[in-house]
Amino acid sequence: MAIGLIFLVARLRRLQIDRQNEWVENVPGEREETVRLPAVRGDIIDRNGVILASNQMNYELDINLEEVKHFYNDVWDVKQEKERVGTRKDGMKTTRKETDIAAIAKMTILPRLKEFGIERNVKDNALRVHYITHKGMIGYNYSDNLTFDQFCRFSENLESLPGAAVSVRPRRVYPYGALSGHILGKTRLWSNGDIPEYEKDKFTHYQGDSYGNTGVELTMNDYLKGSPGVRTIRRGPKNVYLGIKSEQLPSSGANVQLTIDAKLQSYVEKLLRNTGRAGITVLDVETGEILAMASVPSVNPNDFIPRITQEKFDFYRNNKAAPLLNNAIQQHQPGSVFKLPVALAAAQSNFLGYRHNCRGYEVYGRKGDLKIRCWNTSGHGVLSMTSAIQRSCNPYFMALSNSLGGKKVVDMFGLLGFGQKTGISVTGEESGIVPGSLHWKRQLKPGEAFTQATLAQLSIGQADSAASTLQIAAATATIANGGKYMRPRLIKSVFNRDGKVLIEDSPALKVNLIKEGVSSGDLQTIKKGMWRAVNESGGTAGRVKFSDTIQAAAKTGTAQTVEFGRRSNNAWTTAFAPFDSPKYAICVVVLGGKSGGAVAGPIVREAFKALFSDDLPDPEVMGNYAGHTNEIEELNLLEIISTQQQTN
Repeated sequence: MAIGLIFLVARLRRLQIDRQNEWVENVPGEREETVRLPAVRGDIIDRNGVILASNQMNYELDINLEEVKHFYNDVWDVKQEKERVGTRKDGMKTTRKETDIAAIAKMTILPRLKEFGIERNVKDNALRVHYITHKGMIGYNYSDNLTFDQFCRFSENLESLPGAAVSVRPRRVYPYGALSGHILGKTRLWSNGDIPEYEKDKFTHYQGDSYGNTGVELTMNDYLKGSPGVRTIRRGPKNVYLGIKSEQLPSSGANVQLTIDAKLQSYVEKLLRNTGRAGITVLDVETGEILAMASVPSVNPNDFIPRITQEKFDFYRNNKAAPLLNNAIQQHQPGSVFKLPVALAAAQSNFLGYRHNCRGYEVYGRKGDLKIRCWNTSGHGVLSMTSAIQRSCNPYFMALSNSLGGKKVVDMFGLLGFGQKTGISVTGEESGIVPGSLHWKRQLKPGEAFTQATLAQLSIGQADSAASTLQIAAATATIANGGKYMRPRLIKSVFNRDGKVLIEDSPALKVNLIKEGVSSGDLQTIKKGMWRAVNESGGTAGRVKFSDTIQAAAKTGTAQTVEFGRRSNNAWTTAFAPFDSPKYAICVVVLGGKSGGAVAGPIVREAFKALFSDDLPDPEVMGNYAGHTNEIEELNLLEIISTQQQTN
């Protein structure tokens, strides 16, 4: 009896004294839980303050499956379990029991939600996967589009809906639809892997932020995202919701101001929709600011919010025109617009006085069996630099490049940023290809000789050569402004809600060609050749001319390619204006265009008209444009615009 009494006393001490805190914590009563409140992303605006990406408040309903399970266990004595069959690494079959959360939800919360007029076809496996992955940390999003009336009804009846919670969350919205879609990019829903470890311990329930997935939304995500808030809620016995104890609201992210002009952007996007696949870049030649950058087919970021439907996914996936690619910063075979860097290489070597007799072709190879022709098969005769640019003579520039030597030509391409990304704050930019560069020799064509024929093809933008409209527009701007290569910029400034500037509006000089041996007179000679291409008979860029008082200068290009198993062309035009005091540079590429002058030239002309217009219309909401892969012989925009104006 004594031994038994001693044992009982020791046991009582352990239960009542040593484990007192444990029992106190489990006494039914009030407790607190913390809920992470997602932050509000900052806005993306154009250079004049037009909002291109913002947020709207969205009413949502979540189900905490762990709470639903606790409620079920408190009411029913029968366990809801399922036997799961698995396979070990050694191939042996295993079985284990797990909570049948789908059956529990169907017996508890789902019928109650149906009574409130909210019914959704929820798959058992979706509930199971969410429960296994998140348990009670993250609620299962049952509805992300409640009406305000539904939100109010649920808010008033949460005590009778165990596990249910309503919230007002910001959702990304793009007011102008597909306008600037390739630049803005899109956001994605947060996932379990996005939860930092320190936040897992900080919050009882987690509601994550949306994250930038592509475009400016991704590259500037650290500025756009804000700081989360926290809501402390009270729970009574059996997890009864007792209300909010305190709430710290989330802070908004910073606003990102782009260099683009929404009015101009809208106008040039409409111009491109007269083609199937195309890209355009418009630059301020003095600052390097990107005033417009567009691509067709289009991308509408709203299609991906909160998640893309199968129908829209098929639109993007099955379209041969590849809507998700930004043709303004994708690399394409450039054709004769590559003659401009060759001309600059000649200027650097005091070789602008070079003259050549074009007989319609040049011959290469040990046996002279490789003949590269001029577009004018009968030949141009003896040409100077300005007349060679004006008439876009292939043999002139092929012979010139071989006279200069590969190193001088390739080095000039490098100075102008070809073969490397510009680094603008948008995803999808490609570096382009410069045959003869270290990247070409080591990565693309290791062991292949850089022959005279290869150099000749580089000088006319054929074979392996590749560049983007952004790169060529930047090089054109360098010629226009007197030799200053200004780093292209898409971000004008970043500032928080208090007005504090986080990124300054600061143009950056990357290369000064004057210091690299190119004189102002040399640049004027090259510019004169581009002026003659637009304004004199025999020039290839006559369709760029847009005004009798404001003169433009341009260079066209037509690159032979192979697409979809057939021969095709890339049509290019790059230009600047006004000629005497340049302000803007434009580069356009149309994939499948027969001729640079006839297809890309008219787009450049109309873009210049918009730039020098005093009454450019406000930006429009843009729907999706699927584009096409048809070839375009000629683009008569004057007739198209006239017809559209009469229709309106």
